[in-house]
Amino acid sequence: MGETYEITDLMIKDHKEIIDCLNRIKHSTGEGSNLVSELFDKLKWVLEKHIFVEEKAIFTFFNPKIKEDYREIPCILEEHNLILDMLSKLDKQLTDTGNIDISEFKRVLEKHKNFEENSLYPKLDRNLDKSQKDIIIKRIREITCKE
Repeated sequence: MGETYEITDLMIKDHKEIIDCLNRIKHSTGEGSNLVSELFDKLKWVLEKHIFVEEKAIFTFFNPKIKEDYREIPCILEEHNLILDMLSKLDKQLTDTGNIDISEFKRVLEKHKNFEENSLYPKLDRNLDKSQKDIIIKRIREITCKE
């Protein structure tokens, strides 16, 4: 736990898994709805778990010293709602038609991911004290089983 950017590293691993799921779905379109459905179920699980980690393991312990740091959290929560809504619509589309177009969903996720990786997570790693970071890291690992 001695790394400087351990929260960032753990969450980037989650992001990579989400993007990998999206890429597998994109490359599997047209190969049968069963495969796409299976891959989409994996994406839902990974993404919903990731959002849970952020909202329950990170944001509940995030107590920034500078009030301006709080303004990012409501925006991120709104984006989470948008992402989950888009995910639900894709799920319905897949159920109804057996096919989905994930291009817009991927664009929204990439933008969200880039903000978190370049701003939010490094800020957490810089500004939280060791005990706060240790609690967050422990919770992240409990939920994601990532070492």
